[in-house]
Formats: sequence, structure tokens, C-alpha cells
Amino acid sequence: MQTYPTGWEKARNRLHRWESKVSIADVEYREENIYSLTTKAALYATGTAAIGGCVAKEIDLTIIPIGDIPRMAEIRVFVRPVASGIETDWLPKGVFYIDTRSTDRTTGVMAIHGYDAMLKAEQPFLTETTEDEWPKPMDEVVEEIAQRMGVTVDSRTVVSHTLEAGYPLEYTMREILGYIAVAH
Repeated sequence: MQTYPTGWEKARNRLHRWESKVSIADVEYREENIYSLTTKAALYATGTAAIGGCVAKEIDLTIIPIGDIPRMAEIRVFVRPVASGIETDWLPKGVFYIDTRSTDRTTGVMAIHGYDAMLKAEQPFLTETTEDEWPKPMDEVVEEIAQRMGVTVDSRTVVSHTLEAGYPLEYTMREILGYIAVAH
């Protein structure tokens, strides 16, 4: 759970609007460069209630590019309420990676579609160099997957050291995270 920056409650209790900005490959885009911005995540991977679902969040963004935007660039999204006389800090709302992009030749406007880091988990856990001993404590497996994905595990997440994960034959890292979630 995120804590709100100073001034959020005061700004939200007044007539306010939401302001967004994104950072793409460390270049900041404000509202004057953003035509549209939506993020979405399915509540359940299959559309129905299920325990252990690991769902990737998506972003659709239409912008006027400022310089070159690298392939697979990182997109950081921020929001804040804006009210008369009240300035608040930005609240981070997700990190995404560009999947597809296209630029309108007439207007120069770029349409971007991307996913969050969960998409990185859609690869086999076992590699040619994996020679670990199994079964292995689940907390160690979660930390290894997070490290390989380049993310950190939220400090509020509790993963048992006493529960063990079996040999992950032909499973993706996302599937293993799902099985660990079910076990908890």
C-alpha cells in the first residue's frame, strides 16, 4: 500500500483534477506532450476468480515524442491531484516497458503499448546453467525470480522459508510465482 504525499488529502477534498506525467527512458513527458494515457490490469488471469494469478498490467500511451525513444524503453507513470493553491508531490503508478509503438507520419504522434515487469516472468525458470538442489525454500525461489526480472519484492510480502518448491520442470517463472501464491 502506498502512502500519499503531503497535501494529497487537502487537494482531493477540494475541487481538483488529476495530473499525469510519464518518464520514458529518463525523458519527462508532461500533459502538453500526452494525448492519452490508460493503464489496465485484469483482476484475474482467466477472467474468473482464481488463486495464484500473476497478471501483467498494460499501458496504452499516445504522445508527441521528445527525441528518439529506444525500443523496449522503460516508462514510469506518475499522478497527483491538482487543486487551486495546493501543490502536491507525484505518486508513482507503475513501471512499464514498450512492447509495440507506431508513429503517425502526418502528425508525428506516437502510439505505444506496453506491459509491466510481470511479462519478464514469462520465460522458463530452468536454464542450461541451472544446477540448484531441489526442493528449495519458497522465499529463496521468489527472491531469485525477482532478481532475474530486475525487480524487488515488496517488503510487506511474506513468503515462507519452511515451505519448499519442487523441481520446476518446464515451468515459467510466472507459473512458479502463481504456485507459490497458491501455497500461501
